[in-house]
Amino acid sequence: TFLKAERLDGNIGVLKFNGFGNPKFCASTAIAAVDFLSATDALIIDLRDNNGGDPDMVTLMCSFFFQQRTRLTTMFTRES
Repeated sequence: TFLKAERLDGNIGVLKFNGFGNPKFCASTAIAAVDFLSATDALIIDLRDNNGGDPDMVTLMCSFFFQQRTRLTTMFTRES
């Protein structure tokens, strides 16, 4: 689901991915992409074509942007 990790002029990073896949299969790609873009001065995360996916991958991606544990969401099911 990761389509692009690119550095633009002006040291601007672009990360485009179209889904939050299972981290079991996608974590290494996500880590490599974020590492590649870590020295940029600004970052554009292009989610325009993203159809959602695995909440654990959302958590992994968000972990790159928060230094402390941060509650991002709480999920409930109708049964609970």
